[in-house]
Amino acid sequence: MYDIIIKNGNIVDYDSNTLKAQDIGIKDGKIASIGRVLTNGKVVIDAEGKIVSPGFIDIHMHEELIGNTEDGDAYDIANKMLQMGVTTCVGGNCGNIRQSIGDFLGYVEKYGAPVNYMLYTGHNYYRNQLGIDRYREATKNEILKMIELIRNDIVRHGAIGLSFGIEYSPGISFEELIEISNSLRDYDILLSAHYRKDAKEGVSSIKELVRISEITGLPMQISHIGSCIAMGQMIEGLEIIREAIING
Repeated sequence: MYDIIIKNGNIVDYDSNTLKAQDIGIKDGKIASIGRVLTNGKVVIDAEGKIVSPGFIDIHMHEELIGNTEDGDAYDIANKMLQMGVTTCVGGNCGNIRQSIGDFLGYVEKYGAPVNYMLYTGHNYYRNQLGIDRYREATKNEILKMIELIRNDIVRHGAIGLSFGIEYSPGISFEELIEISNSLRDYDILLSAHYRKDAKEGVSSIKELVRISEITGLPMQISHIGSCIAMGQMIEGLEIIREAIING
């Protein structure tokens, strides 16, 4: 006896690039069987004419401001993503988080959420918290304070890593990026970055992010490749990334 049977749904077969009508049997929260003419389900869902797929993972979203919304829809973005089939979202991208990770995850823990969240903590957020103008470099003391705050959010709240929005705060120096990233080498985290410049400066921006990963030994996810090097530089930019991956 299955808890749920989803009948007649189309499942994508990526080996043959075709759709196949199949039944899916679910028991104890897990897929127990995939086949045809499954019976004996406590709940039977007819999915004829529809595609049945695992939930999508969106690795780049900007989480909403929750718990303090004017319209009362704390999960405005998450609900729309769920409607598109996204069940896991990675927020905190581009250096900006809308509120502290502690406040955000505290609300999720108390009230639940329509999607699963994984969060970066944002470098630009801490710059703003310390009143650092986006056009100037941070001082040594300001960098040390940011490191303290970032480490706290990684340890206490489980941030998956640190994101940078370099283009949004052009005063961020390469040295600032390296010093902060190096301070996190003992943690199992990721780095993510919105590049410094695009168009004719796109390739040099990609090289900067690759260099950060090389120096720190931390993996780097580069956001918005499609727009950063769209001006006829895609092949060159992707080759730089490919070589960096091959070289570890």
